[in-house]
Amino acid sequence: MKTITRICSWVATGALMAVLLPACGKGSSSDAVSTTAPGIFYGHSVVYSNHSTAYTWGHNTYGELGNDSITSGPTPVTLSLAGVKEAVAGGTHTLAVTGENGGSVWAWGNNGYGQLGDSTTSARKVPVRVVNITGVTAVAGGGQHSLALKSDGTVWGWGYNGLGQLGDNTTTNRTSPVQTNSLAGMMAVAAGGSHSVALKSDGTVWTWGYNGYGQLGDGGTANSAVPVQVPSLTGMTAVAAGGSHTVALKSDGTVWTWGYNSLGQLGNNGTANSAVPVPVVMTDGVTPLSNVTAISAGLDHTVALKSDGTVWGWGFNGFGQLGNNDIPLSTGFRSTPVQAVYLDANNVPQPLTGIVRIIAIGHHTIAIDSAGIVWTWGDNKYEQLGVAVASTPLYYSPTAIKVPGLVIAP
Repeated sequence: MKTITRICSWVATGALMAVLLPACGKGSSSDAVSTTAPGIFYGHSVVYSNHSTAYTWGHNTYGELGNDSITSGPTPVTLSLAGVKEAVAGGTHTLAVTGENGGSVWAWGNNGYGQLGDSTTSARKVPVRVVNITGVTAVAGGGQHSLALKSDGTVWGWGYNGLGQLGDNTTTNRTSPVQTNSLAGMMAVAAGGSHSVALKSDGTVWTWGYNGYGQLGDGGTANSAVPVQVPSLTGMTAVAAGGSHTVALKSDGTVWTWGYNSLGQLGNNGTANSAVPVPVVMTDGVTPLSNVTAISAGLDHTVALKSDGTVWGWGFNGFGQLGNNDIPLSTGFRSTPVQAVYLDANNVPQPLTGIVRIIAIGHHTIAIDSAGIVWTWGDNKYEQLGVAVASTPLYYSPTAIKVPGLVIAP
């Protein structure tokens, strides 16, 4: 691991709303949770185990770690929730699905717009049950809104709705779940900074919410408070949503992207925004990225897991979130995929392999290998990499951290 000079500045990218939080310190040790609604911000990390346990670490000013504290820190916190099936990070809130009632949703952290779904706007330092919803199979956390997919294929949302990201044909914020209009047969959901995405069982993709950069993929830039189908996309198997861009994985292992692209987050060897899907290509600008099995999107970067267990990333790299040991950062971004590498005992870059799960959050990235080892890289200003910030605020290549009890099945 190379040591990087300590940097104490906060950078906003992707034309997103931002709020200046304490740039180099930990959260206050006071027990008074912040009630100020922040802009879009992702400074904490969440992973979950096959043994039904979730773990959190990093930024905690809004109680997003769920440990009845607002003290930030690098040490993974084991949540008291039992039977966790999935756990995800939103901007300054966290969501989890447990097995009871066929799928109950729990939420904690900032709640300024009702994104916790407990019929209030009070921040919570411990998990609270989302009201009036059961039978949930998956959740997604956006900048200030939340989504849930039910076993009947319907999609539900709550939280900030000023740009139509809940899809209920209004722009009214909701403190409890409302059903997204006219969606049925859905099999996956993703929540971006201010837009939402759903994948239908027939392989089509549906989007709604903010569309200023074409992230809805419908050929225009008009917002939509109801779902619209992304034309020409079929055979899709997974979706992901970044700050202002959208990603879809096709059954043939290729990746398609659309939306904001000034930092190369579409991976198409360009920087022009696109309101229609474009393929992710390699450095020759022609050969498509292939053999991809999973995708994830941060604020302004995208990562892909290939069938050989390697990790590839593109987009903004100013915090090292692509994990390719790109020092110095000549441009600050990559518009085509680069491979994540770790540094061996001799500081020689080696391909990161054996990965089975990837998570892009904000300006950092997490990968978990088949042995349950967690690798992190990118922004560490709030210790979201699981490493004390005194070591370094940025990691340009993956470093392994310990998450006691984490078990990932092959």
